[in-house]
Amino acid sequence: EDQTRRFYDDLLRRARSAPGVLSAALVSNAPMVGADNIEVVVDGTGLPRGKKAPPGFGAYISEGYFRTMGIPILAGRDFRESDREKEPLVAVVNERVAKHYWPQGDAVGGRFHLGTATGPLIEVVGIARTSKVLWVAEPPLDMIYLPFRQHARERLTLVAESNAQDAAMLAPVVRDAVRGLDPDMPVFGVKTMHDFYLQRAQASTVLTQVVSSLGLM
Repeated sequence: EDQTRRFYDDLLRRARSAPGVLSAALVSNAPMVGADNIEVVVDGTGLPRGKKAPPGFGAYISEGYFRTMGIPILAGRDFRESDREKEPLVAVVNERVAKHYWPQGDAVGGRFHLGTATGPLIEVVGIARTSKVLWVAEPPLDMIYLPFRQHARERLTLVAESNAQDAAMLAPVVRDAVRGLDPDMPVFGVKTMHDFYLQRAQASTVLTQVVSSLGLM
């Protein structure tokens, strides 16, 4: 785990200082690619003993993720590099989660447990604007963000914002940043967010055509 932490720390530093990169961050699942299951129990609400909370969507991210993805922090703060393993556990939630669990408007400073009513206690330090999770036509979804530095992850995705006209120009820059740390580290699935958008839109069109055809049978 220590080696993994050092690798990701070094990767962020290299990526952020690479030519053409405005900002960079790490995320367990990029938008329109997937999401993690994160179960929460708001402090004080409780659950029957031994019962787990219902699954919800979430992601493990680094500081700078919201800036890189253009997601504003509406209240409270973003994660900091100092939000690490031995520091108090924190989270950022989207607007929908804030209204869902704290309808009185006191989400910042609110606390919840992970998994069960006796799980780790986490404090909400920020509220992010609700954004797309799985695809562009979805209704607003609950989304909880946790700092990856407090929850060790072996596999992460590097996201980077470019000032180039074609963001695909960052691909070799990102590969060089990784290979400069470990020549044997595999780098795969390098795409722009525009590519992901087109792929999901095409998949939706095919699904609609299939369903429509079935309806005629």
